[in-house]
Amino acid sequence: MKYEIKEGNYAAMGVTRQGRDLVFTFAAKQNQTCAVLLYDRESGKKQFRIGLPVEFQAGFLRSVCIRNIDYRKFDYNYEIDGEVVTDPYARRIVGREHWCDKARQGKNVLRGGFDFSVFHWKEQRPKVKKEDMFLYKLHVRGFTMDTSAANRGTFAALQKKIPYLRDLGVTSVELMPVYEFEEIEQKTKDKLPDYVTWKKKAKEKKAETRVNFWGYTRGNYFAPKASFAASDHAAVELKRLIQALHNQGMECILEMFFPAGVPAAEIIDALHYWVLEYHVDGFHLQGENLPVQVIAEDLLLHATKIFYVWFEEAVVAKEDADSHLYFYNDEFEYPIRRMLCGRDASLYEFVNQMRKQQERASYVNYICDNNGFTLADLFSYSEKHNEKNGEKNTDGSSWNYSCNCGAEGETNRKYIKNQRKRLAKNAIAAVFLAQGIPLLFSGDEFGNSQEGNNNAYCQDNAIGWINWKEKGRNRELLEFTRAVIRFRKEHPVFRSPEPMQMCDYKGIGLPDLSYHGEEAWMAGFDPGRQVVGLLYGGGYALRDDATEDDDIYIAFNFHVTEKKLALPKTEKMKGWYRVIDTAREKDAVLDNGVEIEQKQAVIAPQSVAVFVGKR
Repeated sequence: MKYEIKEGNYAAMGVTRQGRDLVFTFAAKQNQTCAVLLYDRESGKKQFRIGLPVEFQAGFLRSVCIRNIDYRKFDYNYEIDGEVVTDPYARRIVGREHWCDKARQGKNVLRGGFDFSVFHWKEQRPKVKKEDMFLYKLHVRGFTMDTSAANRGTFAALQKKIPYLRDLGVTSVELMPVYEFEEIEQKTKDKLPDYVTWKKKAKEKKAETRVNFWGYTRGNYFAPKASFAASDHAAVELKRLIQALHNQGMECILEMFFPAGVPAAEIIDALHYWVLEYHVDGFHLQGENLPVQVIAEDLLLHATKIFYVWFEEAVVAKEDADSHLYFYNDEFEYPIRRMLCGRDASLYEFVNQMRKQQERASYVNYICDNNGFTLADLFSYSEKHNEKNGEKNTDGSSWNYSCNCGAEGETNRKYIKNQRKRLAKNAIAAVFLAQGIPLLFSGDEFGNSQEGNNNAYCQDNAIGWINWKEKGRNRELLEFTRAVIRFRKEHPVFRSPEPMQMCDYKGIGLPDLSYHGEEAWMAGFDPGRQVVGLLYGGGYALRDDATEDDDIYIAFNFHVTEKKLALPKTEKMKGWYRVIDTAREKDAVLDNGVEIEQKQAVIAPQSVAVFVGKR
């Protein structure tokens, strides 16, 4: 191959193409010896080492333009002071095409691949308002492995699940890491100090390996994960998935994990790349000391939804009504769990979480996600059971605020199973009837279990995969979940994008939100109290047809005995109708409602009831 080199333009990191010329730009300190290595694409053997003159540098960047090169025949790496380095900006990673391929273990087989393909987008990108969002978090492989379908564990298999997500009512799909990462990990062993000589030294064992199933590690952030693709074109397959989601009215949110040491510039570049190249709609950022303020104020990302554990008040204050910042943390999770399971519960904290909202940012509400118990396990296990992770059950949180209803794990006792179903319905009701953005972890809508494992990060098996057989076995919970999601969508009073004022600021005879106990307008929050009624004034929210919403009353009874709650009426109201009651084993959602003629409603033990005030 005859080629020429000249100094590159330093315009963009990674590899860019200018006709038959390729420009390589990468980070290297001054006075380091650098080269571009080219490998035969078919055999993987190194064919050319192209050294860079020392003058091809600007600051800590090196840039070289290699002329007359047919990129289709080659892969590449960099060499920096004799060390082979795979380009962190590579758009393809060669060598990880097969999931958990132990043949590559311990070998330096990774190479950067060239990808200059053009995808012709044919999509209608959705614009989902924060008050209309319903997030559904899933793992591409885990969501699609336990099926009989072809290409399981891939983007293509997930695309076939889109009708299920659409029918569930999902507006925004969050994908756990889909960029390249190394899933094969060496299991490190603790070493005894040198002074411990009383025990005979055992024969060295070969280091064990485990699977990093979730992908929370340093990644190649510009390349889609090749082993998640059914074809040889992971980028095209992922773009087709995102396009299909968009055409069904759903957003695509990517979870991105950046451990310490990832340069801030690389983080920003990666986010820009996924927005421009893959048309993603948002990012759930994971990691500490991230350049959050820079990301929040970035002009290119200002129409992209940014989810993070916390934003400083000064950053939020700069947002307008169309804020793109979302608080995503466990503030909602634990107060609700404590009430559901009767563990150090605070009713005051519970109601505050149910109405949490602010104008310039939003809150994501969930009770379960991948970091912890599934919804089914939350009410089936009092303790974590992570022994299969190989860490002697020391990993994963020990503070779960869970309960087992009388038996640890699986049981045939009907009353326990019924109690668990009721608590799961209570949890679903709390998530979808709260003011913030509801998030459901995949499989929770039909009782998927991880056998009590609350940290299935290394379980690439039936524990970490969604068991789709449960969808048929737990149809009652699935149908209840669908009905509550529809109910939320039909009633904008739950979805106000602004905080509740807790007063009658419109002068319509009813506050936007009020609390009630055994007597109307009088709710106590003394320690030990576990029952409350939440009345939402429908006159403060308009439906799509510009008509006022109904008045909605939600009764929460977390006691183990039945309680009575007052049902206040207004002059315009004809009566209250019970439309949801989790105490009913079947038909917990009543299509036509049951009229309540008394001034008080009886609420069954550990149940949630919803009433609609008809005018």
